[in-house]
Amino acid sequence: MITYAARAALAAAVFLAVPPVAADLPGAPKPVAGSLLDTKIENTAFQGRWSVTMLHGEDEEPVIEELVISSASPSNLQGGFLGAAFSESAMRQVGKSIIFHAQTDDGTGPVYHSGRMTGTFIQGQSYFSGRGELLPWTGEKVVSED
Repeated sequence: MITYAARAALAAAVFLAVPPVAADLPGAPKPVAGSLLDTKIENTAFQGRWSVTMLHGEDEEPVIEELVISSASPSNLQGGFLGAAFSESAMRQVGKSIIFHAQTDDGTGPVYHSGRMTGTFIQGQSYFSGRGELLPWTGEKVVSED
C-alpha cells in the first residue's frame, strides 16, 4: 500500500517532469488583458459555404471545391469538404483568426484538412494519406444573394 507521503512525492516528481508550456519559456509573449487574444469572432463568420481553390501542381489547373461549415464550436465542426462529411474535427480562436482541423475520407484513406480563417479568407492544406499528397488551398466565403 502506498502511503500519502509517497503519493505526494510521486505527484511532485511527475509535475516537475512536465516541460513548460511555450508561454512559460523565457522571452515568450504573455497574454495581456485587452489584447487581441481577448477579441471574440462570431462563429457565424466561419459558418457557411466556402469556394475553395485547390492547387494540384505547377503544371495543372487549380480545382474549385466546396467547403461547408454548418455549425462551429471549439470541440466540434459540422460540415464537409470534397464531397465527404467531417468524421473528426476541432477549432479554436487565436487572436483574430480561427484555426481548425477536420478529417474526411476519399475512398483511398483518411484526408486530413487544416486551415486558418483570417478576415473573410481561409488558407489551408489537405493531406491525402492514401495517395501521399499534400495540397494547399485557399477559400473565399460564398455570399448568398438572399
